[in-house]
This record gives sequence, structure tokens and C-alpha cells, in this order.
Amino acid sequence: MLLSKPVVSEAHRKNPDGTKRENWLVYCGTDGGQAVKYYRSSKAKADKLAKMMAEKVKRVGQAATALTTAQTYDAAEAFQMLVRAEAGISLTECARQWIERNTDALECRTARIGDTLADYLRRFNQNKVHDHAVRTALTKFVKPFGDERRMSELDRSAAESFLSLYDNPKSFNLNRGYVLAFLNWARKNGKYAQAQYNACLCIERKREPYRQPCFFHADTVEKIMRWCESQPDADMLVPKFAIGFFAGVRSDEISRMDWKDVHFSEKEIRIETPKGVTGTPPRIVGMSENLIAWLKPYSKDAGKLCYSQSAITDRKKLIKEKTGIDFDSKEMRNVARHTFATMHAAFHRNFELTAAEMGHGASTSVLMKHYQSITSKSDATAFWSIMPKSKSDETAVAS
Repeated sequence: MLLSKPVVSEAHRKNPDGTKRENWLVYCGTDGGQAVKYYRSSKAKADKLAKMMAEKVKRVGQAATALTTAQTYDAAEAFQMLVRAEAGISLTECARQWIERNTDALECRTARIGDTLADYLRRFNQNKVHDHAVRTALTKFVKPFGDERRMSELDRSAAESFLSLYDNPKSFNLNRGYVLAFLNWARKNGKYAQAQYNACLCIERKREPYRQPCFFHADTVEKIMRWCESQPDADMLVPKFAIGFFAGVRSDEISRMDWKDVHFSEKEIRIETPKGVTGTPPRIVGMSENLIAWLKPYSKDAGKLCYSQSAITDRKKLIKEKTGIDFDSKEMRNVARHTFATMHAAFHRNFELTAAEMGHGASTSVLMKHYQSITSKSDATAFWSIMPKSKSDETAVAS
């Protein structure tokens, strides 16, 4: 349509019976050689339409004058291509159809960093240490860009710049994992391009020097368990340390457990709220004979299984004071779980079974790398033979 101002004029048209009727014509120029005109029954209605069309022409004209020379020629060339192809659609309709067919790609380009990160972090339980670590790392990663910048700006160079802050191989690899997990989630949800994610995947892990996992030998574990059973509050201490050492359950998982989760008849413990993102399914761990012996004297139908984490931390300090055994330092973190893995692998020599008990799924590579030859079979045998002192407890287990 030519960009001309609409003109209102009086027009006389004939009715079907041949009589004349008064009309008002709104002439809007030509389109493809054809006159574009509208009729209205009164001058007021015609003026209203003309005003509306004039505003539209003005908007189109302003948009047209805002185009660069290259954009104008590009639009003309695109229009001619549609004409030659006899597509039968306008350039505007062609653009609309392209947008509809490429919605996912456009969303990927326009996704905002702040919204995407917020959606990702909602998957985690905010009360867990892991969530805090992930939140802190990713907030630091995106901080230079701001919430309103696009996800596409978080490219490989951005990831490398963030990871350059970590000289320690372990810290580097840990934060690399946080970043890749976030970008992979964004990719799966159409907010990040596959090609950009593939580029970030090429950032290599740093080789970490081998470090033997912290663990206790059988005599040390026995000393801890003997101290626990001698305390007035043994009913709140023994279950915590027994399940940690002899079932390999994580400390925060034990703190959330209830006695109704312990099933002596099936020789199983059900972990209803395991570590992981929100929605992680419950996990089942088996109960060894010595674990059953340690738990039986304190068992209840229901109720809190042990003290809270803060109270247990105080008891660990007391254990260090009374026995000289330190397992509350940063280096000894998760020592009970590591001890279980070490002793279970050494005793059974079945890494698939050990992986299943620890909730690692089908992967045994980590277990074989870290726990394959740490301790002897005799040490493991002694570990699984640690029983409560009381003869009455042994009799109860045997019955």
C-alpha cells in the first residue's frame, strides 16, 4: 500500500433497486495497482476511519524511515523473492511464520540469566549444605553479567574466566561441575544453545593428586562405639554412630531419620529423604548383624533416632577430649561413610554391592579408584565383628 494520507469524500452508490444512497468514501491509496477504499454510512464514521488509517500510515512511515539503506534493500529483495516464488503471502506473514516455527531457538537466545538461575535453584533443598555451595558458586559465576543479560552471554570464555579464580584442582573441578550442571539443565529446558554447551564441555578437568580417603581402622571404631554405649544418653548416640559406620548413611540423612525407618524383620533401613535435589527417591540400605545388635537395645516403634547435627558435633568434641580421636576436623569430614565403604569393599570384594549400598547406582569406578586396596581383609573382618559389650544384647540378637 502506498504511504498516502486517507482522503474522505462524499460518494453516491446505487442500491439493488437502482435508487441512489448517500455514502462517504475513504480513499487510502493503491496496493498492487488496485485502489484501496472503504465506504461508511456517515461522515463521522468516515472521518473516524480516516483518522485511524492516517495514524497507521504515520506509524508505518516512521518505521520505514528508521530503516537503514541496507535494511530497505534487504526487505525489497525478500519481497521480490516471495513474488518470484509465487508464495502468495506478504513479507510480514513470512516473518510471522518463521517466528512461530523457531520459537524454541528464539527463547534460547532471549532467556535471561536471573530467571534461568532462579528456576534451576528451585530444584534444590535450601536447608542442605550442597544447595548452599551450588547457590554460592553459581551466583558468583553470573555476577559480572547481571540478572537481565542473556544466557547466551555465558559462553566458554565466561566459564573459563570464572574457573580461573580456583588454583586448587579440587576446587576447580568442583566449581566446573556446578557450572556444567547448570548450563546442561538450561540446555535441556531450551534456554541455552547446544553448541555453546558443547564448547564449555571442552574445558578439561584438572588432574588431582591421589588422596587416600579418611577412614578409621577397626580398633578405632570399636573405641568410639564403646565410649558411646557407656554414656547416659547412649540411646541417642549409639544409633547415630552405628548407622554411620556400619551402614554408610550420611550424617544429615541420619539426623532426619525416625525409628519407623528401621525395619529389623527385613534387615533394612529406609532413607526417606536422601541427599540430592528435591524429588530424589528414597534409598534402601541393608543391615549387617553387628548393626542390628547395636540398634536393637534402643529400638522404638517410632520417634527421633538420634540427636541433631549440632548436638552430635558437641559429642564429637567430647570424644576427642576423652579418647584423643579427632573426626570433627575438615579433613575427617564424612569419615564414618568412608570407613563403611573401605570396610565393605575390603570384606566383600564386590564393588557393585558396595556401590548399591552407598546409593552410587551402577557406577563402581569411584569406589574402585579410592577404596580398592586401602585396608586388609583381617581389618575388615574385625570391623564387622564389633558387637555391643552386653551379653544380654547378644542373646537378644541370637533369638
